Amino acid sequence: MKDDEEKTERRNCRRFPFREEILLDGIHCCTSYDISEAGIYVSGARYFDEDDVVEITLPIGEEKITVKGQVKNCQPGIGAGLVFIDLHNDQRARIRGFIESIAKSYEKQMGA
Repeated sequence: MKDDEEKTERRNCRRFPFREEILLDGIHCCTSYDISEAGIYVSGARYFDEDDVVEITLPIGEEKITVKGQVKNCQPGIGAGLVFIDLHNDQRARIRGFIESIAKSYEKQMGA
C-alpha cells in the first residue's frame, strides 16, 4: 500500500481545503492548507517539535476563536500538522458547524 493511502486510512475525519491566515501562539502568522474536525495543516517556515502545544487562532466565519493544538508532524519550511486538543464543547460545536459549512460549499463546487 502506498504511503498516501496509509495516511488517508488512518485519518478519522475528512479534510477540506481551507486557505486562511492563521495565528499561532498569538504572534506567528501562517497560512492554513486544510482543516478537519480533528485538526489543521498549516504552511510556514517556523519549525515546531513533535508534541509541542500551540494556541491556534482560527477565523470561523466573521469571528475568531482560539484553541489548543498539538504538533503531530512538522516539515521545516513546508508546514505542520496540528491536532486540536482540550476543546470545550462550545469550541467543538463551532468547529464542527464550520467544517459542515465548508463541506457543503466544497461538495457544491465539486458537483456532488
